[in-house]
Amino acid sequence: MKKTLVIAIIALALLGTSIGAYAWWDNLQQTRSNDLTIGYGVRLVVDGKVEDVRQLVPAGSFYAAYQEDYTTSYQIVYTLSLEEPLKDGMTADLNVDLTSFVLGTYADGYNNVASPISIDVNGLGLSATGEWNVEDAFTFGDNEVTVTVTITLADNGADFASDYAAIKGQTPTFDLGFTVVNTSSSVAPANPLQ
Repeated sequence: MKKTLVIAIIALALLGTSIGAYAWWDNLQQTRSNDLTIGYGVRLVVDGKVEDVRQLVPAGSFYAAYQEDYTTSYQIVYTLSLEEPLKDGMTADLNVDLTSFVLGTYADGYNNVASPISIDVNGLGLSATGEWNVEDAFTFGDNEVTVTVTITLADNGADFASDYAAIKGQTPTFDLGFTVVNTSSSVAPANPLQ
């Protein structure tokens, strides 16, 4: 009888610690940071996660005034730091590419006439290819850059009701790729090891 009771207590203790450990791990996953470190020559890919739970509506719509439940844009901010600081006189661009975009029934449909969804990175304009280049993002003494992805919904007239119905209650998912491109260091020789 005592042996059974001891085994039951041990089993309950193990179960309790497992649940506690999972709850801690789950909470850790929910509070992820968008502060990233990137190295030269590597394409860093992260999943785009919108933390805003409000519904996306066009800027001119009736609902735009109700900011507690609606928003006119989703903004996701990433801060990238270079793994190795640049030397004096060096600059580097940051190429940003967006892939696997899905919002409601819109998959990879943005920044074109057929889609009401607009995506911009750092105010560089709408790119139908999902590629942006942040020129001189990194310089000597400034090895950090902020990348802001802005997703908006346009009111394109009569189709707005169907466009809104297609995304209502949905938040977008996508992948972002970051690549550092060295733009002004010395030109590498054709055969650097000779």
